[in-house]
Amino acid sequence: PKAMYLGGGIDFAEDGASWRTKIEEFYGPDHIVKDERLLELVTTGKLDFKGLEYPTILNPLRAETVRDEDNEFQELFKKWKSNELSPEDFQVFQEKIRENIVHQDLYMLQVCDTNLINFDGTAGAGTFGEAQISALKNQQVFLWLTNGMKLSNVSPWLLPSVTKVLIDDELWPFLGNFK
Repeated sequence: PKAMYLGGGIDFAEDGASWRTKIEEFYGPDHIVKDERLLELVTTGKLDFKGLEYPTILNPLRAETVRDEDNEFQELFKKWKSNELSPEDFQVFQEKIRENIVHQDLYMLQVCDTNLINFDGTAGAGTFGEAQISALKNQQVFLWLTNGMKLSNVSPWLLPSVTKVLIDDELWPFLGNFK
């Protein structure tokens, strides 16, 4: 892989960050798209691979700074989780999600050739949408079953898109092939 997107549950996950951090640590800092380079990617769709090792790692949580930096987003997120969004709040929240999460994730997927999906039972519509985009772009889709998930938990609609299925610790030796 030249560029690997780290797909999987975030909003419904108990911990959507630690497994992504482990992947980044596995490959090391020269593989991670971050800081100014990531900002340029998620705002313009352009990624300069110069100085990056392959596979470059694209972690959507690194881009979704709105979750930590935007107080209005945080309040709207809490209201959404408690099912208390007013119609006006819904419109604002919808726009923030579109601009600060969906568009950024799509820019990252645009430069990827691989989507590694942690399928732990917490994936939402975003993960499934990203998987379909990856399939339509003929990207590799590595499906990593964790948290007791089995192939029978995966929608048959997704299966034709999957390049490789990995279960639990099978991931690490597999990813080692790309170091």
